[in-house]
Amino acid sequence: MPDMHLSKEDDLSLLKRCIEQYSVPPELRFSLLTRIRYARAFQSPRISRLYNRICILAFIVLVQSSDAHDELVSFFANEPEYTNELIKVVRSEKTISGPIRTLAMLALGAQLAAYTSSHERARILSGSSMTFTGGNRMILLNVLQRAILSLKSSNDPSSLAFVEALLQFYLLHVVSTSSSGSNIRGSGMVPTFLPLLEDSDPAHIHLVCFAVKTLQKLMDYSSSAVSLFKELGGIELLAQRLQTEVHRVIGFVGENDNSMLTGESSRRNTDQPHSQKRLIKVSLKALGSATYNPTNPTRSQHSHDSQLPATLVSIFQNVNKFGGDIYYSAVTVMSEMIHKDPTCFSALHEMGLPDAFLSSIVSGILPSSKALTCIPNGLGAICLNAKGLEVVKETSSLQFLVDIFTNKKFVLAMHEAIVPLANSVEELLRHVSSLRTTGVDIIIEIIHKIAAFGDDNGTGSSGKANEGSAMETDSEDKGNESHCCLVGSEDSAAA
Repeated sequence: MPDMHLSKEDDLSLLKRCIEQYSVPPELRFSLLTRIRYARAFQSPRISRLYNRICILAFIVLVQSSDAHDELVSFFANEPEYTNELIKVVRSEKTISGPIRTLAMLALGAQLAAYTSSHERARILSGSSMTFTGGNRMILLNVLQRAILSLKSSNDPSSLAFVEALLQFYLLHVVSTSSSGSNIRGSGMVPTFLPLLEDSDPAHIHLVCFAVKTLQKLMDYSSSAVSLFKELGGIELLAQRLQTEVHRVIGFVGENDNSMLTGESSRRNTDQPHSQKRLIKVSLKALGSATYNPTNPTRSQHSHDSQLPATLVSIFQNVNKFGGDIYYSAVTVMSEMIHKDPTCFSALHEMGLPDAFLSSIVSGILPSSKALTCIPNGLGAICLNAKGLEVVKETSSLQFLVDIFTNKKFVLAMHEAIVPLANSVEELLRHVSSLRTTGVDIIIEIIHKIAAFGDDNGTGSSGKANEGSAMETDSEDKGNESHCCLVGSEDSAAA
């Protein structure tokens, strides 16, 4: 059909004319309409870019569809180089717009996710020339390096979206292909991600989270990645970034405790500490991976000289500002530091880390399942040292068990925490024999207190109680039943 660009008819009118003129059967009409749209789209650069985006989005939907096996087989039979074409689009920095490059990167990520989701998908996609090792991986790493460097001089939203798509891809790549760990050192992944740790732009904090999480997974899977991370000063960079974010959260919460925020300002101020806490959590996990090597399980000789212990002290002193998840991660890191290098306890004690942890227990524990389950492990680590064991006894730290088993504000948290908590307490009392007597006395105290609850409910009831108070009493009875079950589990575990 010549001179389509000169036609004044719209796409549907042109389709109708073709159907009438050539008697197009119903099953081919949508395909014809698609061809008409694409043929006319090339006359306008704007419309052409729009249809390029539609094509890539359609591909993403195709590879993610669970019931499109036949369509996938047909597509890659006709387009075996499609993956390489997507990589070419990603590399074309000067000739292709940022949004299309971002979509191409998301399409590669969707294809990788589909490839790793099942053996059947992997078999189908094996005909797509999809190789994310060797040359293609290095190509994408070079693209990521340049994109990260460009963040310092560009605030273009498309640049942020492009870097985010690349980071998502590599996070998925590391998680789904742990066997690639032996090649990580030479791949350049660790030095590529490190510059983001120094990026303090609040608008980039989600990118830093992706980078830290990917580094953590790399170090979980590869001892060579741990070594390279240490050699390049990654531990110091990450510890410094963690300290910065911890101080920001403490300062932010302090400034806004007594202020009323509304509208857009409220949403922005709410999102910021959430992103910071997410970064703190993944940073603690990454530091735990970085300071422990499975093939050589010893701590760095100067690990206690870093900023990490001081940051953990700040978290323990401001538990209410961070929540149970971060508290759990902080206690886990402290426990690992002591377990893997018991000789560092004296230095940590001088910095006040064990005392700060014990004070966080004595002053009141958060009603969080994670916060509850990590405490026995932290106590066990401190008790490895004679001085630490003495401090645990002096502060009566095990007394926290009475509170969590007899205070109804812990009921919901204990519903999830009871099994791991019971196992942790049992392990603590088994390994620290000098705490067993105290532990048994505490369990007896818990039983007596709960028995007293039952006596109070039986003697304090009144026939004049209204419906509301009756419902409340019923609720308390159910709570007491839960407490009894919890104590039973704890008692059996400790025994």
